[in-house]
Amino acid sequence: MNKSLKIIISILLAWVISYFLFKRVDFPSLNEILKSGYNALTFSFIAFFFIKLINTLRYSRLYEIESSIKLYSLLSYSNLMLSIVPFRIGELSYIHGLEKYFNKKYREGTSKLIFLRFIDYIVVCILFLLSSIHVYHTFGSGIIGLVSLFFIVSLILFLGFIYLITLNKTSFRGRLRKVVNVIHIGINNIRKMPKKILISVVLLSLIYWILRLVFGYIVLILLGINVSIFVVAFISFFLLLGGITPIRPILGFGLFEGGWTYFLVLMGYNYEKTLSLIFQYHLILLIPSIVFGIMGYCYMKLYKKY
Repeated sequence: MNKSLKIIISILLAWVISYFLFKRVDFPSLNEILKSGYNALTFSFIAFFFIKLINTLRYSRLYEIESSIKLYSLLSYSNLMLSIVPFRIGELSYIHGLEKYFNKKYREGTSKLIFLRFIDYIVVCILFLLSSIHVYHTFGSGIIGLVSLFFIVSLILFLGFIYLITLNKTSFRGRLRKVVNVIHIGINNIRKMPKKILISVVLLSLIYWILRLVFGYIVLILLGINVSIFVVAFISFFLLLGGITPIRPILGFGLFEGGWTYFLVLMGYNYEKTLSLIFQYHLILLIPSIVFGIMGYCYMKLYKKY
């Protein structure tokens, strides 16, 4: 599919979903709510800085490059690209940036990024499934049970697919074969990776996702949404796992609000008030990402110039 067409579809999808979500919301009250989120926004900037710092450390360990402002800037910019550009195309900014600024070949950049995403997927799945057990026992919703079951099956199928690749006996064709070859290279690189680096990347990934969860939970509390951290984990990681699919609206608008509001209403929260607050929550999470991403882009341009 043409890149421009993908972007157009993403924007239209965001507008359509957002329209049907917000047509019942009282926008004057939304404006009043937006004015009261300064503390949450300030904390969000601080949280984003530390989250990206941990992310910089794990990329530094994985790619065996020095932790620096340059690496921090690249990751901030790539994070913004991953949020803005639909269909996961933003992942390419990581690979191109590592090749351009750190002399990491395309094959190494790709295989190690796949490994990191594999670790992220496993960590997020485990945290999601642990939280879903608590949420299911607390609220007893059949939907929550079905969602959890779906991702358990997905995880089993994913691990089974990886196992087939490691056997190197299954033949694939077309584009899938190219993907499998890249994954196979990544698996071989993991086997050659020193255990100290492997363990440190896994531990840093666990810290990274727990920090994201805790900081997101604190932002919600500052906004006046008093929910259990297990509920925050369940909804946050559900949306992250759902975001793996390539078709998603630009900046996640619509799906983010819809997902959070659906589960919170299912748990007894008011639709209009909750949707307004979740929209604010989404903006507060996005603004630091955009600001740090632009700053990272400017730094990389200045670094290249001098």
